[in-house]
Amino acid sequence: MNILTLIDISVWKNKHLKELVEIINNYVEENYDKNRLLLSPNPLMSISLAAEILHKIATSRRKFENECNKIQNQLLALGKMFSSKIEDEKYYESLIMGIDFKGRTVLKIITQNTFEPLMDENDPKAENLMVMIWHGKEATKCDGNLFGYSNLSHIIMTRAKKISGRNQSLTNMITNYYHPNFKVDYSYQYRYRSRAISFYFYKEFFCALVMLVIFQVNYMINKLFYSTSTTNI
Repeated sequence: MNILTLIDISVWKNKHLKELVEIINNYVEENYDKNRLLLSPNPLMSISLAAEILHKIATSRRKFENECNKIQNQLLALGKMFSSKIEDEKYYESLIMGIDFKGRTVLKIITQNTFEPLMDENDPKAENLMVMIWHGKEATKCDGNLFGYSNLSHIIMTRAKKISGRNQSLTNMITNYYHPNFKVDYSYQYRYRSRAISFYFYKEFFCALVMLVIFQVNYMINKLFYSTSTTNI
């Protein structure tokens, strides 16, 4: 079927077109369990391509229009039956997202030719797949929260913890026991929100610089008062 999509069958003679229609009709009339279209690596692709070929024949030759439309409806009914029997959503997704020789997915072939029965709206697998495509596969990885990735935000916003025990490192005391949350996929967020994240870290650097200046000024003032008080004494 894939090879036939690369050929301009509209220039074929009626004799050859009739033979092709009969071949596809023989596929449809076979028993479900032994149907050669369903035994292919991607049955939904085989069915959608066969239906597309029939559509092209019907468009180019009015003589075969009724026969092609009839076989096409039977093909789509066969595909609908096959889809309804699929229980594994991952397998269903692999079939729908399969690519033909023209680089089109089965989903694109279905939408271009309006083969609705192959993705019936009452089929939860089809609905879940479309929702996943709309929102994006990795949408759940981007929660928009960078708090667990900011040491400064943790120091400022988190309530100080009571130090217990004697063996406490200086780093833990300064950072208020901060530990980055690497359970969230920040690399995904960076890929799609690099500008926002870079601006976030610019602000973090600026705030750290301001704190450094405040501490430095405070130190200089204390040093000045200490030297003044020493001189007066």
